[in-house]
Amino acid sequence: PDSAAAPVMPTMMPSTAAPLPVVAPPAMPQDWRYAEGREIARGGMGRVLEATDTVLGRTVALKEALSHDPESLRRFQRETRITARLEHPSIVPVHDAGFSPSGAPFYVMRKIGGRPLEELVGLHGKLEDRLALVPHIVAAAQAVAHAHARGVVHRDIKPSNILVGELGETIVIDWGLAKAIGEADEISETPRVVDADDHTIKTRAGIVFGTPGFMAPEQLRGSPVDEKCDVYALGATLYHLLARRPPHHHKDPDQMMRAAVNGPPQPLREIVPGVPPELETIIDKALAF
Repeated sequence: PDSAAAPVMPTMMPSTAAPLPVVAPPAMPQDWRYAEGREIARGGMGRVLEATDTVLGRTVALKEALSHDPESLRRFQRETRITARLEHPSIVPVHDAGFSPSGAPFYVMRKIGGRPLEELVGLHGKLEDRLALVPHIVAAAQAVAHAHARGVVHRDIKPSNILVGELGETIVIDWGLAKAIGEADEISETPRVVDADDHTIKTRAGIVFGTPGFMAPEQLRGSPVDEKCDVYALGATLYHLLARRPPHHHKDPDQMMRAAVNGPPQPLREIVPGVPPELETIIDKALAF
């Protein structure tokens, strides 16, 4: 009988293609990889610069500490670590951290652009136009919920710290006052105490724990800050969006803080007719004592 034909194996021909050239990796800078540009913002403890990452060729925001006393450096380091802990689309990510050639600590973030929610609220006189901004409050609340899940409270939620980006995205900014839940508050050597009936409102000289108009009563009394204080601030921010003024509005910050400690704000329906009842309910619950 005829034997089965042996399988024909393909012949492996040597490749005639030229070998790929060896490409050296981009040179890493020996000391400082960031080309500093214009100053974007400045505060008591630090400044933010526009910078170019010379390794990756992209524009970033670089925050550098200005004060080098031990307590300021400790707070800056805490801010860096807390901010780096958060990974959410509505929170600016941290790319890098270290010390500049001058010895100042720094961290690098994605550079963002946009307009504060406070500015947009001021531009829209009609309630229906401001209602269109409510989704930004929802997005900010989701970012804050992420922070709470990571054990972090913001402590200074307000309309100027919610940015509406150039593509319509929502970004919660300025985590410089954030702290880990359960962490002890800083103690200032020169506290300023404002008496309000039987309660005590505490603000600390040199260390701001929040912004009048958006601080919860327990925050104003000096009680430990927890997630509920951020919830209050989100409710106050929604109140501001709808009424174009914060709860307990007053020209004098001390009077505003006293009013916040002593009772709930004026109902929204008395200020802005036509506010959806469900939004009033959310605000009432967030601002409840």
